[in-house]
Amino acid sequence: MPPPSFTLSVPADEPYRGLAAESVRVFLKASGRVTGPAAEAFTASVAAAIDRLSARGVNIDLAVVAEASHVDVRLTCAGTSETLTHAVVATGS
Repeated sequence: MPPPSFTLSVPADEPYRGLAAESVRVFLKASGRVTGPAAEAFTASVAAAIDRLSARGVNIDLAVVAEASHVDVRLTCAGTSETLTHAVVATGS
């Protein structure tokens, strides 16, 4: 497994946890790996997972791994974790 493209740890309390989902959105846009409505839908899925996992008073840890065929977002908080995956669709030239 390749090393993460980036990692981030933020407080799980509002308003900080929104930073984790926003960082995924910015990464997807900047990298061009997932774009348009697909990127927005994936970011919304990440935000929903963060809300499910968040526990008051602890950090949410995020690791984004970009591979040729997909992007994984690994979330960990208070001993629980979830991984979301989005396929990267190759565009023809």
